[in-house]
Amino acid sequence: GVTVTIRKSLGADISGACGQLAGEK
Repeated sequence: GVTVTIRKSLGADISGACGQLAGEK
């Protein structure tokens, strides 16, 4: 349960970072 939540959080952070990078470009 906790591990899945952490993975989801990391996935969201990565997606957000990629989105910001794409927006900057």
